[in-house]
Amino acid sequence: FDLPDAPPDHAGGYAPLTAFAAPAREKSELWRIFAVLMLTMLLTDLADGLIVQAVKAALGPVFGAVALVNVNLGLTPFGVTGGLALALKGGAVFLLAVVLVTGRGLGSLLGARARLWHDGWRAFWPMAALGLALLPVLARDQAVSPGLGLGTLVLWAPAAMGLVVALALATETVFRGFLQQQLAARWQASWIWMGLPAALFALLQGAPPAVGSLAPLSLLWSLAYAAAAADLTARTGSLGAAIGLQAGIQAQSLFLIGLKGPMTGLALYTLDARGAALAPWMAADFLTLLIGWLAARVLLRV
Repeated sequence: FDLPDAPPDHAGGYAPLTAFAAPAREKSELWRIFAVLMLTMLLTDLADGLIVQAVKAALGPVFGAVALVNVNLGLTPFGVTGGLALALKGGAVFLLAVVLVTGRGLGSLLGARARLWHDGWRAFWPMAALGLALLPVLARDQAVSPGLGLGTLVLWAPAAMGLVVALALATETVFRGFLQQQLAARWQASWIWMGLPAALFALLQGAPPAVGSLAPLSLLWSLAYAAAAADLTARTGSLGAAIGLQAGIQAQSLFLIGLKGPMTGLALYTLDARGAALAPWMAADFLTLLIGWLAARVLLRV
């Protein structure tokens, strides 16, 4: 597992990937990937315990337990916002593991930082615009019912949207940042640097219990999203587009129409459907992802 004699030359449309992966070149041994992932799991367990103790110490055992349940369920605006904030713990723990194992910081994982916000915005707004355009049509479905009032959403949206972007940055730093960089620094084949992180992403995402027998389709969607994000990252040499794409997708489900269950406390509408009844909605998700990916490529001219 020694380092290859020369770094891969990612030519053609993926030429920016060579510079993107360059910071990982000197410490791209495979054992470092496994070490970072294992250390992240250990530190996450430790962080979870510390957070629970801190909340109970601050609010008391009863109110602390109630607050934690609220955050875990995400059925209120506070619950959703708190859940998003606590989810950032994973990104912080992962970054600490990367620093300890490789000596690299966040800046080396982001790629071309001059493109970060430029690319992020151009990948985000088509997804947001598409969701808003389809909302009046989708809200007429019999399985869709009104949720949070618009006025309340407007009050909570700035803080929640900021957390959505931060969480998208944390997630993309793990999969399209660290993992894609580490693998692209050693191998040229796209099925390795794109496929392996995408497969891990899909497996960790899992499938919501509500999809039932459609779970394979849900996993396939996660795989397709991860491949699209990896493609945009490789074509731009920056995480910006992937962050914007994910933030746009998350904003649709959190603020517009959410599947009835956890993390719907900020949704204007909720969808009460299970199993096969979700097939048309999942088809719409695939189409939305395709449109968002193509729109980002057109706007970014990649």
